[in-house]
Amino acid sequence: MKNRDAVDPPVTVVISRRVKPGCEAAFEKFISGITATAMTFEGHLGTNVFRPSSPKNNEYKIIFKFDRASNLRIWQESESRRQWLARADSLRLEPARIRVITGLETWFTLPCLRSCT
Repeated sequence: MKNRDAVDPPVTVVISRRVKPGCEAAFEKFISGITATAMTFEGHLGTNVFRPSSPKNNEYKIIFKFDRASNLRIWQESESRRQWLARADSLRLEPARIRVITGLETWFTLPCLRSCT
């Protein structure tokens, strides 16, 4: 089992998205839809959503967890995901920032989700 983890490890994906002012309600619907769809894929372990901490902050952080990198790849290459992302294009200010973190690295490198000063 350890050998499999080295070749096909658990993964966490951290996505940061800045949402256009006035598009928050539509973006919340997008989050609900894409997370519900992700849950139907094998290996999906859960999603956490960190919403903006104030009206001046328009950045959402969405964290997807998968049991294996191979299952994440299936999700990333799916038509379902592509369709959901196309719906969100008009809601964003800039392209999403995406980090893929494997294994125990997640315990040490998850970004600060609130003001870190």
